[in-house]
Amino acid sequence: MSNKTFNADLGSRVIKPNRRHLNRRHFLLGIAAISVTALIPTAISCSAIPIHDIHNQLTDEDFATLIAVQNHLFPKSNNSPGAIDINAAQYYTWILMDPEKDTESLQQLRDGIRWTKETAEETYSKKFVDLDFEEKESVVQIMANEGWGENWLSVTLTLIFEALLSDPIYGSNTDEAGWKWLEHSSGNPRPEKSQSYNPIAL
Repeated sequence: MSNKTFNADLGSRVIKPNRRHLNRRHFLLGIAAISVTALIPTAISCSAIPIHDIHNQLTDEDFATLIAVQNHLFPKSNNSPGAIDINAAQYYTWILMDPEKDTESLQQLRDGIRWTKETAEETYSKKFVDLDFEEKESVVQIMANEGWGENWLSVTLTLIFEALLSDPIYGSNTDEAGWKWLEHSSGNPRPEKSQSYNPIAL
C-alpha cells in the first residue's frame, strides 16, 4: 500500500483518540468548543436515510462501503445517533459535487473508499461490508497505520462531524439529532434554502 497517497490538507485533521478513555459526547463538545466554524461548511445537502446515493457520485458498492465505514467509526448507541442517523454518507457525496473543491481533492475522497475495499480484500478476501465487527476493526487499524488511511479516516470523521453539527434545513442532522445529543441550542436567525451555498444541489 506504499504507493497510495492522500493529501492531509483535504480536511481538518482529527487527532486519533484513545477509545478506552473517550466519551464521544465530550469529544464532540470539545471539538465544537474549539472551533465549530472550522468544521461546518456554509451548507449541506442530504436527504432521508438513503439506500442509494441520491447525488449519483458513487457506485452502489462504493456507497455501501462508505456507509459501513462511517457506521463503524461513528456507530449508533442507546443514547446517541450514529452516522446513518445523520445522513453522513449523503453529505459525503454532496461534497463530491462541490465546485469549490479541486479535482485532485475530490478524486482522493473517492480513492479512499476504493483503497478501503482493497484493504479488506487483501486482508480477508471479503468485501468490507461483509466483514464482522472485529474484522472491520482490524481493517480500520491497518488503514490507520498507513499515511493515506490515517488521513482519509481523519477527513471522513470530520465530514461526519459536519453532518452532525449542521442545521437540519440542509437535510443532515435529521430531527436535530446531533444538536439534541450535544444539548446544543441553535442560533437565530436560521438559514434559508434560498440563501444556501450551491443551491442547485439542494
